[in-house]
Amino acid sequence: MLLSLLVLLLASCIDSLNEMFSGSPEVEVSIDEVKAAFERDATALEVRPFTTSKTTKNGGKSPVITPLWAKGYAYMDKEGTFVSIPLNLPLVKTFAVKREKSPIPDNEKYNNTDIRLLVQKSQENEYFYQIVHITGDFSYVIDKKRDVKQLKLDDLKSFSGDIRYFSLQGELMFGYIYKNGEKVGTISPSDKSGTGNKSKLQTRSFEEICEEHLIETETCNYWGYEDGEGFVGTGSECYYDYQIEIYCYPSWVQSCLNCGSVSCNGNCSDTGEDIGNQDKKQTPCDKANALNEAKNTLHEKVKSFFNSVLGAKAGDHESGWMKTADGKYISPISSTSTSLTYSASAMSGNKATESYHTHPAGSCIPSWGDLKRLAQMYKDGQIDVDDFSYGVITSMGCTSMVISNESEFNALADRVLNDSGTFEDNYDKMAQLGGGVEGTIANFLGLLGVSGLNIILNQTEYGSDDSASLGGWTAKEPDNSGGLTNSICK
Repeated sequence: MLLSLLVLLLASCIDSLNEMFSGSPEVEVSIDEVKAAFERDATALEVRPFTTSKTTKNGGKSPVITPLWAKGYAYMDKEGTFVSIPLNLPLVKTFAVKREKSPIPDNEKYNNTDIRLLVQKSQENEYFYQIVHITGDFSYVIDKKRDVKQLKLDDLKSFSGDIRYFSLQGELMFGYIYKNGEKVGTISPSDKSGTGNKSKLQTRSFEEICEEHLIETETCNYWGYEDGEGFVGTGSECYYDYQIEIYCYPSWVQSCLNCGSVSCNGNCSDTGEDIGNQDKKQTPCDKANALNEAKNTLHEKVKSFFNSVLGAKAGDHESGWMKTADGKYISPISSTSTSLTYSASAMSGNKATESYHTHPAGSCIPSWGDLKRLAQMYKDGQIDVDDFSYGVITSMGCTSMVISNESEFNALADRVLNDSGTFEDNYDKMAQLGGGVEGTIANFLGLLGVSGLNIILNQTEYGSDDSASLGGWTAKEPDNSGGLTNSICK
């Protein structure tokens, strides 16, 4: 009896420790409750290309697409609790080629794409819905003879190919490129302003190389028929859909200060100048080191505003400041729970080096409105790009951003300010995905794609008495599992 009690006590302690070190309690979920939530919440189920392209609608009518709830499964990873549900769709063929290259011949195509409904349940019992396209590459489907329909989203260790995430309205939000289970690139929708970055001058560093790809999706309907001679034959009718997407990969770039080749293959001449003096902009690592200096004024202001949001509740007003290049601090003239307003005359003729504000009970990333205001400040010439940092302060810590590539940030500002609504919708849906601080920031960077922004993060630390405080700033970048990793600082 005593032994049994000891075993039960030990198991209880282990459960408590697991919950303590996991960072968040487990969220229980069942297929039945997800089905009920989906039928209650979902106002659309558009699956590209089946219901979004006129050329793929059989007989001019959208096919009836239903989730196969009985075949669904639930899983949990560090991003949260999910349910993956197959859809009553055939395998399709999805292939991507660079814009300047020839299309893939028909005889080299194969069925490689499975489409599913993915539902995430939050700790607040909210549900977030996505349509996931899983496309295996040749090495995975043909060489390894793997069936993408059998792939588990919580077990990607041998997967090679693409995974795209769409809204229930059929719009691409973001995607990842995998090689043997590792994320090696990102996918984002094209704004049709088109552009890769092959002609940029580069210095020695890791750069994200982005190029437009043409995505062809082929769907076929098959049927059997009697040919009148007593024989049964088969027939098919295939439809094609085409989209433009941006594929981005990190690439190591050597010193090529006199040529425009992003590959830097040794054909460039050396200027003989000290590479370290070519770019006087602060790197994310430099900025993190500066913020961590005990007497740094920005550090102290962030700590003060951080303390002010501890215990904040929904509806509390934002607060913040801006600092100009000549050292002047500017306070907002009004505030709401979602925005700050600054005097236009106060910023006239000035350039900001700091722009920080609180989200008292909100997200650790900028809102869409924040992003638009930041883009407009840049376009109005009110940002000192070389020395600028932007931050969002919450009870979870401070997310700071620096502009590391101005041409890429300029393109992002154009996308934001010229958006017709699609980018904003995808942004708002991304912001609701959850995933903790690092998962949320990784989703933010994944949706922006090539942005010219780098993240410097200071997450909240908790003492033994549960008191909250800021630790230190660390330059961060996306890792291979949907989170963040420390940047390599020298």
